[in-house]
Amino acid sequence: MISFIANLTRRLSFNIHRTVVIVSVGFHFLPLFVSHPLIIPWIDSAFLDKLR
Repeated sequence: MISFIANLTRRLSFNIHRTVVIVSVGFHFLPLFVSHPLIIPWIDSAFLDKLR
């Protein structure tokens, strides 16, 4: 039971850490997207080509 709780808290802390990293990276690249609006359609088209 204790190992189950430890595993759960470890997974939760990892998810929180990953979310913080994603948010901080997003805030870091937000001015780039705002100042270069042509980058976003380029990324979207590249992402759609990868999905296809």
